[in-house]
Amino acid sequence: MQPSFSKLLSERLSLPLGHYLPEKWRNPPAWLNGYMLLLLLVGLIFQLYVPIEFQDSDMWYHLHGGERFWASGQIPDNSYFSFIQPERTFVNYYWGFQALIAKLYETSGYTGLLVLRALLFFLTTVLAYRFIVEEKDSRSHIILITLLFIAYFTLIEGRTINLRPHLFSQMFMLLFLYILERRPRWAPLLPLITLAWVNLHGIEWVIPGLIGGAYLIEYLIGRYRHDRSGDRGWLYPASIIACAPAVLLTPHGIDLLGTPFDVPPFVSMYINEMRPLDPVLFYTIVLDGKNLAYTTAFTILFLITCWVFIRALLKGRLRVSHAILAIAGAVLLMKGIRFVWEWAFLTLPLLSHAIGTEPPIRFPQQRRVLFGFLLLVVLALPFVKLIKTWPNPAAPFPLNTWTLPIGSVNFLRQQAPEGGNIISSLGRAGYFHHQLQPNFLVFADLQMSLFTDLDVFKIYRFNSQKHATNRLLEQYRIDFILVENSLKSFPKKLEDHPEFKPVFMDDYVVVYANEKHHADLVERFELKATHPFSPADVKDDDDPDAILTELKRMLPFDPDSDRLNHVITRIQFNEERYKDAIASGRRFLAAHPNDPNSYYLVGDALRNQEDCEQALPLFERGLKYSDDTFKKVLYARIGACYNGLRDFDKSYSYLRKSLNPYTHPSDPTFLYQLAYVAYVTGRTTESMELLNMLAFSLPADKEDLRQKTLAFRQELLRAEEDLPSIFTWLGQLLTGKKTEQATE
Repeated sequence: MQPSFSKLLSERLSLPLGHYLPEKWRNPPAWLNGYMLLLLLVGLIFQLYVPIEFQDSDMWYHLHGGERFWASGQIPDNSYFSFIQPERTFVNYYWGFQALIAKLYETSGYTGLLVLRALLFFLTTVLAYRFIVEEKDSRSHIILITLLFIAYFTLIEGRTINLRPHLFSQMFMLLFLYILERRPRWAPLLPLITLAWVNLHGIEWVIPGLIGGAYLIEYLIGRYRHDRSGDRGWLYPASIIACAPAVLLTPHGIDLLGTPFDVPPFVSMYINEMRPLDPVLFYTIVLDGKNLAYTTAFTILFLITCWVFIRALLKGRLRVSHAILAIAGAVLLMKGIRFVWEWAFLTLPLLSHAIGTEPPIRFPQQRRVLFGFLLLVVLALPFVKLIKTWPNPAAPFPLNTWTLPIGSVNFLRQQAPEGGNIISSLGRAGYFHHQLQPNFLVFADLQMSLFTDLDVFKIYRFNSQKHATNRLLEQYRIDFILVENSLKSFPKKLEDHPEFKPVFMDDYVVVYANEKHHADLVERFELKATHPFSPADVKDDDDPDAILTELKRMLPFDPDSDRLNHVITRIQFNEERYKDAIASGRRFLAAHPNDPNSYYLVGDALRNQEDCEQALPLFERGLKYSDDTFKKVLYARIGACYNGLRDFDKSYSYLRKSLNPYTHPSDPTFLYQLAYVAYVTGRTTESMELLNMLAFSLPADKEDLRQKTLAFRQELLRAEEDLPSIFTWLGQLLTGKKTEQATE
């Protein structure tokens, strides 16, 4: 008998779907266990395949700190890489992580760092897997356990792209929980784990203290109540207590204890992961149709956790340790986005216990098909997510240099080896002071424990407010400014400081040099003809040859630059230097085979040389990397090529997909071609309508095309007056020939 709705809300219900499993599914089939192992393996391969790339520059300032440690034998605890005054100092709670990755980088480069990231991900997901599947009586809920693992897999994978010390904290957190909940005999390992943890990521010392304290309190309450069912011997509590002195076994001693609470008051305003969660995330589940995002997994887990906590509390089944961890996790969750993962791991014992302790009920026969379908969809989601985010095989590996301002680094290394003081965006500063050590100094980076809110504020205002720009330039000797190329209004901020001249640009930044300090460099490299913030925007009074000379002068410092190669090819194309554009475009294509512009520019240059045989494959390959908007651009060129090759059916098909004259005004030449091929393929009415649109919308500077359009339209009107006889029409129909009275 199917349970009523009220029955589902009664004490018999543990979790949605949990009780409604078919009898044969309560003993785990081999394919289901295989599924979880396959997901772990695919996740590991994914992490090994994703190159190190720029998301933020934290990894590089950690590398720099570690290299300084090995060079000097001292833990870097000041702003040694900065010219800011007075010198800033801090408790370097991640010194062990810095030392580890610096030595790994020294011996195995970026490959070693990538393998470390993948290994941390794999170990963390394996710990989550083992914690979940080892729940008592878990075989009764194997499907639900699988779904819980998918949620945690998604959360862990969603924060693994950056190699930062938080990856160790995630692994250690699960290891602590696994030992205390599943392997109490391993408790003597906890002080050693704590020792490693606080030296790799010491700011997290609160978490092992919280986890150990929760289980210790539960143990002591059990002893007080003379409950011997969970008696684990004296070594268990002693090991937990021994973690407390282990926290102090760092070079910082007792000073480490204040680091979690010494947070700048305004940090949530400029560091995204410290911002509060959007309240919508607590109750809104969104599937975007492309992948399973970690935010979706969080929302589902949050709603289920609230329900499980309340139900266990009302039924008197809430374990003390689980209650403490869940409440502490909720408190942390209110502190910012970055604590989503701490919350998720702290609530894992509560969720896992709820799954493994509730008795199942029979699954209604009529719901099996629907449940099976939904289950298959959910099982596929993590694989779909990995496939959708699979990196481009053409991307540089193991370091994706496409995401880094390597051109500016090469330029400064080679042309200003004497070094100097740099102002750059905070997000890139860590990369610059690692790559340009030891002669270049930056103002500040995003080490929030080292720099103050005011330091960060000065950089933000430097980029956006002329007065602040002047103040900072007057306060310090600045040799170079590396400004984001998206800040197109920045040149106005330097109007009071004409000594700063633009000398270089790459895909991300524009480099200004101080002429007073680097006169020779400015004389040789000043960008006088090029607009560095919008180099493709060539105005009527600009000199294309001078611009090309400057662009080509920069290219040796960044030969694979997307921006430089693109702009050089674009200018040559616009100047109708098609042979040069083809040569430059092929270099652009070789460096960036994932950029649809490279296929488009080379193909269009070939098309303008009437070489559609070579142009067509380029346009068609470019479709693979294009969004819907750019696909229409390529469709138009493909259609034009088929028109030139006199394959009018294909020409009509592609031109028709590329053009919507009602919503997206396009090149009228392609609209004329569509009218032509529409007529040639027998769509006379459509051709006439398109010609009428053209005649109405053509501007004055298109007079030649306007006259051509009017002549074509008159020809169609005469053809309508002189219709072929029925016998001529039948002959055309049988032979497949069409009258071609119009010419392109």
